[in-house]
Amino acid sequence: MQTLQVVACRALAAAVMFGAIAYASKQNCSNTDYPESLDKLVLNGNDELAAKNTTAQACLQLCCQQSNCTAWQFHVSSTDPTHHPLECWLSAMSSPSVSPASPVDVWVGGSKGPVSPGYTRGGGSIQSMSSWFYYESTASDTLLRELTDQSVAFLAERSANVSLLRTRQQWNERVKTTKKALEQVFAPLPPVQRTPPTYKVVDTLVRPTYTCQKILYESRPGFYVTGALWVPKNLSGGEVRPGILLVSGHTPDGFRSNSMNGPVRQNAPADDDYEVVEINLVARGFVVLAFDPIGQGERMQFADIAEGEPSPDAPWSKGASGSTLWGSTLQHEFIGRQLLLNGVGLMSFWLHDEVVSLDLLESLPFVNADALGVVGCSGGGTQSSYLAAMDPRVKAASMACYMSTFEIDRLWKAGGASDGEQTWPHGIRLGLDKSDLIEVRANASTQVLITADDTCFPAAGGWAAVDEARPAYSALGGSLEVYTAVWHHGWVLPTRERISGYFCDEFASTKYGYSLCTNKSTDEIVVSAANPGFEEWNDNDLKITSTGQVVTAPECGYKPDPSGGDNHVPAVTVHNFTVQITQNNMQSVQHMRQSMGAAKFLQHVQSTAVSLSGYVAPLPLHPAFSVQPPAAGGLPVAKPPRFLGAQFVTPHPPGRWHPDNPPLEQDSTATTSIGLVERWMVHGEGSCFITVTLFFPATVSDLMTPRQPMDAVVWYQTATVSASAPPAAAVNLTAQGYIAVFAELCGFGESGSAFSPTLQGNGQAAEDMAHELGRSIPGIHAGDIVRVHRYLTQQRTDVRNIDVAVAQDYLDVALVHATLADMAHAPKHIALLKPRAALASAAMERLYQPTAYYAWIYGILAQYDLPDAVAAAAMGTPATRVLIVGPVHGASLQALSASDATTAYAFATRATAARPSALTVLPGNFSDSNSELSALLYWLQHAD
Repeated sequence: MQTLQVVACRALAAAVMFGAIAYASKQNCSNTDYPESLDKLVLNGNDELAAKNTTAQACLQLCCQQSNCTAWQFHVSSTDPTHHPLECWLSAMSSPSVSPASPVDVWVGGSKGPVSPGYTRGGGSIQSMSSWFYYESTASDTLLRELTDQSVAFLAERSANVSLLRTRQQWNERVKTTKKALEQVFAPLPPVQRTPPTYKVVDTLVRPTYTCQKILYESRPGFYVTGALWVPKNLSGGEVRPGILLVSGHTPDGFRSNSMNGPVRQNAPADDDYEVVEINLVARGFVVLAFDPIGQGERMQFADIAEGEPSPDAPWSKGASGSTLWGSTLQHEFIGRQLLLNGVGLMSFWLHDEVVSLDLLESLPFVNADALGVVGCSGGGTQSSYLAAMDPRVKAASMACYMSTFEIDRLWKAGGASDGEQTWPHGIRLGLDKSDLIEVRANASTQVLITADDTCFPAAGGWAAVDEARPAYSALGGSLEVYTAVWHHGWVLPTRERISGYFCDEFASTKYGYSLCTNKSTDEIVVSAANPGFEEWNDNDLKITSTGQVVTAPECGYKPDPSGGDNHVPAVTVHNFTVQITQNNMQSVQHMRQSMGAAKFLQHVQSTAVSLSGYVAPLPLHPAFSVQPPAAGGLPVAKPPRFLGAQFVTPHPPGRWHPDNPPLEQDSTATTSIGLVERWMVHGEGSCFITVTLFFPATVSDLMTPRQPMDAVVWYQTATVSASAPPAAAVNLTAQGYIAVFAELCGFGESGSAFSPTLQGNGQAAEDMAHELGRSIPGIHAGDIVRVHRYLTQQRTDVRNIDVAVAQDYLDVALVHATLADMAHAPKHIALLKPRAALASAAMERLYQPTAYYAWIYGILAQYDLPDAVAAAAMGTPATRVLIVGPVHGASLQALSASDATTAYAFATRATAARPSALTVLPGNFSDSNSELSALLYWLQHAD
């Protein structure tokens, strides 16, 4: 219906313009088509215009050509100096098959000569970026593409360097530098001097050929690990066997995963059946230690609270309905983000657990300390890769369904399937790639298992990684076994059988002093009830703690509320260590404040903020597109901004009309304070762009008439800005004579929604992609903000200056860092609406609110917190005055009391006291946006 409508309108428009038809009348339509109810038309909400009006009859004619047309609304406007166009709008009473907001132009009356002076209003509309072919499919993920492009550029440089390596000496040098870089990513590393943990055997399960000891041990003081020790039966006195550490992927039940928990595919055990691997290895004579990773099995981090409480009938195989913190990947992401604020990657906790578990395995009297191996799939492949790269005790390492390259991961799925422990902070910036994990052990033995239909880590990435690594193994004398199964992601039958064969080959030689795997067949041993000697154990058999969860087990440190309430003390979780790390960092920051003095400390914050946030200074403006020449000339220069269109808030406000077409009644609800609305694209980093919408006061009524310079207020928010339905702040600011400028930073608004308000669960967030590049979203957005400010003050003649820049929706972090990074172009005033009080509180709150992760900076708490950055901005040169408009938000983004908010800014207030009015904190709860704006305007009038 809509297509027919447009065609009919265009045909009618052409006919009318060239005089081919006279004005329409009721008689031109057949009785069956003409709606009798159209004796009157709706004009801007006024139904008193009679149909006899000649211009209105054109709409009648158009309407009568449509089926189910019951009412039409039209507006008169001019976008051409020689014609008076008429637009017909299908009203809300029309056929539901046609959009009620689908305008089409109908030109009425042909050429009328020049429009009388003063007729300046038109009917244009601003184009959305999705209407551009180039951005049609990419605007929604512009930031992700830009981060991918930056990652690929770093990785290409790395690959070029690796491709030049030829000799053993060259590869040895590469291994040394790579290990140093990996140590930075995995920091803090486990201490060099360690004592193997003691372990408690909770129970022993017995089969004819092996035993399974259910054990409990600590990887850190009070931090318990649940595991199973699979030991071949009837070992003779003093006999030792190779030890294999089995690390689990993202199975909810950890190492217990078995075919009882999932469907059986093609008569083979389920693809996450870890018990099959464990039993097959112990049956061939290996000692196997398998343990629950953090957030899985009996080590769920939130099992003591409603948000993470497991189902009582299956304490590790499924979570509570609607739980937001149950899934293993969600927990990893949730706890990992808090560590990142402190400059610590969650991968360091994974490595620590693995190293200590290997300590335990190595210490067993029946394990050969010179014959240690590790095996894992998917998330377990991640762990086996980590341990094999970082611990030289691992003589043989098997990793399935993980090895890839960062480039292919990003090209395939914007970062690939990854969560907290699979994020490498600053890793790409340091010149690292996944293939480095196997290249640094090119003097040892490694098995890489790939599946052709892997939907988590594509086979193309696995092949690219091993192709790069092969020359390293040739040069350094190690062995690299690669096998690709034509199967999907997981420990599928072909790869499981390769595991048995691999470890038999590696550890059965005479150099270890014993014979293993006398049956050379690698056919998988049937693990089922039909084979009693190798039957799987069910979940309850392998339950280790008294409650099924460490966090609620009294033997692990859980203390119930004496009064029977919810004020219990859970056993130690990762959060306990995060709190301790945060407290240590805050004590260090406090020491810097005191030892350096406020002035020097704030200078330190300013200089550190630029590098820590990953801010990159924008390219200089081209002189041809700049009112003020750039401070530094030369190429390259920034691209000039692009004009995206202009319109008026109401589609066709009244103007001065040609005598043959007198002015018509206007909509009484039309906005009166806003005149013209312009929209521009300001280019950001690479493919990123910022959409800038300028609302002008009513005195500005066209594009071409020279304007007197006016002051501007720049507003940063996350929501898309509508020119037709302007924000309330735009209405109020234009009424005060300001140009109201609303900027949508890259990743928000028209450039796409790059940030999830919830946890990702499976797939890397844009924020983590930035962290791996040594960047941060606030640092990238700070560059966007500087570009907007330079565009307004250096490329426009109608902006006298930026009176204030306002940030809401937690974009205050980006605005403050933009101010610190580019003091010379910073506005005289910045206002932060409903900011988060401090990031330290988010790191220390067990159940923080993850919504505004885009406002976090890796490692910020090791140097300063948000109030320190605010104070540094307020004390910069030239002076920038800062306003905090409450309510100030806490860790869960809840409104803090006025006293708590004042306390949060106590140091900042003292540090800025030497400069009157440098910092103003209004901690109260402003009831609505109008009261916020009133406070802002009052402050502007009195701040100086």
